Amino acid sequence: MQNHTDLIGYPVLLEKAMKGVIQNILKKIEKHGLPKNHYFEIVFDTKHKNVLIPKHLKKQYPEEMKIILQHQFKNLKVEKDYFKVDLSFNKKFTTVQVPLDAITIFEDPYMEFELCFTNTVQISGNLTEEEIYNAIKQEEEQEQKNKIISFDSIKNKKDK
Repeated sequence: MQNHTDLIGYPVLLEKAMKGVIQNILKKIEKHGLPKNHYFEIVFDTKHKNVLIPKHLKKQYPEEMKIILQHQFKNLKVEKDYFKVDLSFNKKFTTVQVPLDAITIFEDPYMEFELCFTNTVQISGNLTEEEIYNAIKQEEEQEQKNKIISFDSIKNKKDK
């Protein structure tokens, strides 16, 4: 199997599509509320630069945090790159804003539906034209090197 440079960006496209599924699900909930028996468990990276949570929660969850959208949430607002929701912590509502690319797990246990992300690829991590050009150039150079046959190696085989 040959090792080729991914110039299409399959991991980025797949992650973007899966995050789009989450966005569409949350938009339905924003508009119609949760269907009976459904609830969502969402785990996200609290270190992500665009996560907005109160300092006490950041201190309590320095790496990642799980929120559950079931009974004690309100004001769900879904935007292009993030969602924001008011959640009840110790009987007090607090706003949490989570970028879609900070999500590591999205689960609907009722439907046994789960999406997991490694977050090694950021949604905004598409290759620039220059990076694509350089990758193509490197791949072409490698193919040329693979085609070069050393006459010394042929000569040595004949002499043996």
